[in-house]
Amino acid sequence: IEAVMAARGRGAYYKQKYGNKVRVFQNQDHVEERNGNVRSDTEQGLRQKLSQIDGRQYPCYKDLKGCEYQFKNFSLVFDTIQGDPHAQPSRCRITVRESKAHFPPETYQTRIRRIALEDYILRCTWAHLSRIKSSFYVYQPSQHILERSAVIVANGDVQLRLSLDLPAQGRTILGQRAAHLLCDELSSVVDQCLLHDSYDASDTMKHITSFEDQEHLRSQIGDAGLVAFVRNGAILPRLSGASDRPMRLNATPFQSPPAFQVEFNLPNSGKIVGMGIPKGITLIVGGGFHGKSTLLESLQVGIYSHIPGDGREFVVTDPTAVKIRAEDGRSIQDVNISSFINNLPNNIDTCHFTTRDASGSTSQSANIVEMIEVGSKLLLIDEDTSATNFMIRDERMQKLVSQEKEPITPFVHKVKSLYRDHGVSTILVIGGSGDYFEVADTVVMMDSYQPADVTEKALKIAMETSPTKSSSKDTKFGEIKQRCISSLLPNPNVRIKMNGKSVITIEDQEDLDLSSLEQMVEAGQYQWISILLKQQHLFVGKRMLDGMMSLRSRMDDLGLDHVNA
Repeated sequence: IEAVMAARGRGAYYKQKYGNKVRVFQNQDHVEERNGNVRSDTEQGLRQKLSQIDGRQYPCYKDLKGCEYQFKNFSLVFDTIQGDPHAQPSRCRITVRESKAHFPPETYQTRIRRIALEDYILRCTWAHLSRIKSSFYVYQPSQHILERSAVIVANGDVQLRLSLDLPAQGRTILGQRAAHLLCDELSSVVDQCLLHDSYDASDTMKHITSFEDQEHLRSQIGDAGLVAFVRNGAILPRLSGASDRPMRLNATPFQSPPAFQVEFNLPNSGKIVGMGIPKGITLIVGGGFHGKSTLLESLQVGIYSHIPGDGREFVVTDPTAVKIRAEDGRSIQDVNISSFINNLPNNIDTCHFTTRDASGSTSQSANIVEMIEVGSKLLLIDEDTSATNFMIRDERMQKLVSQEKEPITPFVHKVKSLYRDHGVSTILVIGGSGDYFEVADTVVMMDSYQPADVTEKALKIAMETSPTKSSSKDTKFGEIKQRCISSLLPNPNVRIKMNGKSVITIEDQEDLDLSSLEQMVEAGQYQWISILLKQQHLFVGKRMLDGMMSLRSRMDDLGLDHVNA
């Protein structure tokens, strides 16, 4: 059977087995009618099929595919069926029509509300399946509200995508267990998770309006001259390094210094007050373990909105914000890093710099230039994850190694012109170098997780001491070259797969290691990138920014599924 299917296609197999006739089972209560490639069947029909293949070999489960099974409140379709008990789980989708789901139109009438409702349904479903220790499982969401394809709401219809391991003993099908799982347990999941009447309506709307308000706030901060906002009362510390949930015990609520306090009016929540971080160069300083990196980490995920109760609701950042770090060993292809690095030994061209094994300074230079190229207006940098020789060169080192012998122009000499020439702001966590005081517009000191305005004090220190004359060396930032994408893959038919959470393996190519992208918050984002590598038509022949805008427009208009297709 598998040989026939492989050689002639699945359609040829079913044509050989059944001909062009309507398929009728012994029980005349149900009939499968052909409708294109998908036939219609009933719950009773599914039970009978499972009874017929009970005790047979595992590949016979594939007979379940190709039908849409109609239940009382939903329909069920199998997208993939595992050929072996130890293979990747089977995948199916459940669709509940609007007339059964009964979600009010106001919960999905805009794109923002639809995304929030989909996120809410997914969270409730995941929690329910975990609580009952179900054999079904769905995508596990993070603390952030993202657009995903695990739950789709369209015109009031609700579709849930889930996975399961079809039951077997060894390689023998357990048909009765499968019938209980697919008919009884699945019906209960639908009743508990996909019908509006099973939810607390006020809790549903709280989730939706919180997301709507956060998205509105993020869209307003730029016009207010800000790159970020942290609400008063926010809980920024996390439970642990391994958990993104909020710390509850002894967590210090955030409170803005009076000098930075601003307020906004939100569509649903009304007035909100907190700390506004202005455009320009902002330093976050303070002693060790006082909350510098905690604040920056909250800002770097401020490009996402958060679920109610996370503690970081209404901690929002410019949506183009990017966390920059050194990334030793990364590959660089034709990037103009001459703003930072020139006069390399052996006359290496830094206007079209290419390497398969970048150093800390060249990698950080390339990371900055690439992000400006694709439209970022805010860089987030932590001294701890930066290349020291890229960030500063103190007076003593400058006296020992003359300027003509040093190819690196430190970031401290370029950060001001980066904002002046390209409108790119920077927020830096600085714990060991006061050289940045001279170029800072705003200085925030974290003391026991509470911010204080020390801008004037820092500038006074810079004037009174004998600093490196950073401002006198501040010149034009330099050109940002707009590259065009020639290809994403050498062969469009090459095999791509995920290797762990953050590594994409491309057949006959180097692995693509994305572990240094600190703003990635869910495994599905890495999977999405692996899918996009196949979508060459969206990028090839376009500038980097144009390709991204084309993708964004397509996602907004058609959704994630259509881009994937």
